[in-house]
Amino acid sequence: MKLHLYSIITSFALVALIFNSGKVFSQEDAKETVEEATKNDAKVALSFLKDNDNKSSVKVKISHKDKETKELMLGVNMEVLLYINEADPANLIGKETTNNKGIAVFQMNALFYAIADTSSIYNFVLVMPENETYNEAEEGLSIQVAKLEIEVYEKDSIRYIKAHLQSKSDTGYAPIAEVSLSFGIKCTFSNLPFGGEYTTTDEDGYVIVEFPTDVVGDENGDVEIVVSYKEDEAYGVVEKTAKVNWAKPLVIDNSDIQHKLWSSRANAPVPLVVISLLIIIGIWGTLFYLMFDLLKIRKLGKK
Repeated sequence: MKLHLYSIITSFALVALIFNSGKVFSQEDAKETVEEATKNDAKVALSFLKDNDNKSSVKVKISHKDKETKELMLGVNMEVLLYINEADPANLIGKETTNNKGIAVFQMNALFYAIADTSSIYNFVLVMPENETYNEAEEGLSIQVAKLEIEVYEKDSIRYIKAHLQSKSDTGYAPIAEVSLSFGIKCTFSNLPFGGEYTTTDEDGYVIVEFPTDVVGDENGDVEIVVSYKEDEAYGVVEKTAKVNWAKPLVIDNSDIQHKLWSSRANAPVPLVVISLLIIIGIWGTLFYLMFDLLKIRKLGKK
């Protein structure tokens, strides 16, 4: 009888244990589901740049839309990894952290350039591990290799910039025809465009643009010409620059702003400075004179 009672109690204990275990597991699963639901799916934007020294870089921007306000939120301080060809540790180009604008820039390493010498297409894979804000994200970018060459020269007192744009294939380079290049002069905040409508390559990939004659450069007349191709996302951004002494020298003439009413204190008109000093001396002199008379009156009152 006691053995039978003991078996019943043991059975109830096992059932209760199994039930509670299932409840605990269910709560943990529910908690994980809620955490996943509160995280965001990242919007990943990738872009490729080849600069004047044939140095390449990949820029990534992380963002998402807030589920309630629908405002664009930037992925700040997010760790991202960039690979070439596939997401394998052996193919890692680098690991970066996004800045306060949600942007990280990867400078290409020796592994990339070793592959680039024998490849006509670059395949990048960006991976962002799961974190407190985002679910795990992976984005790919395929870039067709392009080469841009520029030449500056002068003929019959007219200055020209000749650009040659080519696309790399397994058999060599082929011209990229009937595409528009951007010609500009590098300024502080942006480039000053020139060339107008005559910036389209011919069937051999060439385009020649005349340099404008009314450009003002630095004190020596130097300017930096920037030629780029960024119309086709398949090629990324290909850019070349050249520094030339073709502009008008910058002349800074301060004569028209010296000794004017609106000039700084150092350049104030001399008569205005003299009058101001006389007024100030007169006011303080009057105050000292009154104070001196008041002291004399006070002394006379005590006698």
